[in-house]
Amino acid sequence: MKGITDLSSVAAAPALRRLSVTGMPQLTAESFRCFVDHPRLEEIRAYTGKRTVNEQIKQMLPRIAR
Repeated sequence: MKGITDLSSVAAAPALRRLSVTGMPQLTAESFRCFVDHPRLEEIRAYTGKRTVNEQIKQMLPRIAR
């Protein structure tokens, strides 16, 4: 899914509990902002391929980002 830059349609899934993103360097930390205050999301594993972006995601979503 190399072309995806907007995760809002994924965030719209009300029953989403876990999400793993791997090897998607086109994503920025802002791409994950749509998961802030998600009603059910318990865990995001974000390994975009860029260490600084991964750290920014962890800072934005400290309770759920791994």
